[in-house]
Amino acid sequence: MNGEYLAIRAKDMKVLWRFKNDGDNASSSAAVGANAVVFSTKNNAVFCVERGTGKHRWSLTTRKGVESSPVIVGGRAYVGTGDGILYGLDLATGRKAWQFRAGAELTASPAIADNRLVIGAQDGAVYCFGKR
Repeated sequence: MNGEYLAIRAKDMKVLWRFKNDGDNASSSAAVGANAVVFSTKNNAVFCVERGTGKHRWSLTTRKGVESSPVIVGGRAYVGTGDGILYGLDLATGRKAWQFRAGAELTASPAIADNRLVIGAQDGAVYCFGKR
């Protein structure tokens, strides 16, 4: 589909909206929140669009490609990147609210359990973050 993303209503397969970026296709699953959809590409980008309309909300350019699926928790989207950075992005603005540099690429997707975020890195390390 060459950089085109669609929202399709399951009951009748009607296309509700389309979003086109000028880069690569998504390389992982999107994260769907109450009002936003966040997805990443191997072409060094993370995008956020309005869930109801597909209108572009914000984007983040990364130094390396992103294979990790984002996850939405509260008002933030978390995503790991090929250069080993885990970003916590403000869901409304895309502002970098938090980041952590791992020892290797973060191609795994973050998981949430018991108010903790867990992600594995390519060097075999597993990182766990909780609220402080």
